[in-house]
Amino acid sequence: MYFPLIVPEAPMSEPTERVRLETLDGFCELMLSFAEEIKRDPDGFKDFSSLPVYNLDEVAAALHPDVRWVPGE
Repeated sequence: MYFPLIVPEAPMSEPTERVRLETLDGFCELMLSFAEEIKRDPDGFKDFSSLPVYNLDEVAAALHPDVRWVPGE
């Protein structure tokens, strides 16, 4: 999720109460490993910041839900 109000292009994670503690711990470990990698090679992640950020159209999603998954799409 993109949260532009505080830091430009900063990610925000909002886990629900259904997310297991082990999953959150793994996510935190991953973020800490990213931070260590960035300290070692600051230019290593610059290519990832060029990914497009989209806002969801909640009205269109509610009117035309796509609730199926098709492999390869």
